Order: sequence, then structure tokens, then C-alpha cells
Amino acid sequence: DTRPGSHAVLAASSYVQCSSPLRRYGDLLTQRQIIAALRNQPPPLSKSSMQRIMSRYAQTLRRYRALDRKARRYFCLLWLAHRGLGTRLRAQLVEDPARKGRTLAFAVDVALEIELKRYSGPVGQWVDLEIEAIDPTQDQIQALVHPCPL
Repeated sequence: DTRPGSHAVLAASSYVQCSSPLRRYGDLLTQRQIIAALRNQPPPLSKSSMQRIMSRYAQTLRRYRALDRKARRYFCLLWLAHRGLGTRLRAQLVEDPARKGRTLAFAVDVALEIELKRYSGPVGQWVDLEIEAIDPTQDQIQALVHPCPL
């Protein structure tokens, strides 16, 4: 419906759900297939058509998610740049999923992965990062690492 309605679970008198059409396209296709089956009608899409459409949908969704991650990272770096050099972040060392054996610092308060070029410690170790250089337009951040006392 295009008008707000009530939502019993959230106990809200008015509720409207909206999200990216990309996230709901697969659901829409599935619903049309199910409705046709319930009405004893032939499915609107053949199995091969459905597979082809969903394959394109998956590719588009991957590109969208990659762009979304890049935009979120950019705005996080921009926010940190405005806070200024010397800003401190608490982070935990994690294994780099793209390159086994390398560690990243995951700044928990801002949900940001930071590559550490001059520091290597055991995965799981907590550290304090001090921002020493940042350029959101180039997706670059450098931080000094201060081990946390036990």
C-alpha cells in the first residue's frame, strides 16, 4: 500500500517500509512465481529465465554493495579528517581476509579497517591508533600504533 499502516510487532501506529529496489527484486520475482502456482497458472518465468535474471541481479547487487562500502568508507575517513590528526581510535588486530598472513586494525568505534604497513602483532591484540595522515579522496589513512597495556 502507498499509505502508512500500523505495525503490530513494533507497536507503531504508522509504519512504512522502504529500501532499495535492488534488495527486493528477487523477492518480487519469487512472489510472482508463487502466486501463479497458487492460481494453477503457468509460471511467468521459466527456470532458465529466472536463473538468467537472478544471475544479472546478483552481479548488480555485488556492484551496488561494493559502491556502498566504498562510499561508507569515504565518509568515515572524511569524518576522521575533520576530527584532525592525532585522533585516537581503539582497534583490534584482525587477519586481512584478502591477504592471508597480513593483519589489519579494525577500529571498533567507527567500524573501519585500517591497513598497518609498519606494525604487525598477533591477531586479537587490542591497540590504540593515532591518526597521523589521512586523505579521504585517495582512500588513505596512516596511523601510529600504541599497544594497549594488559
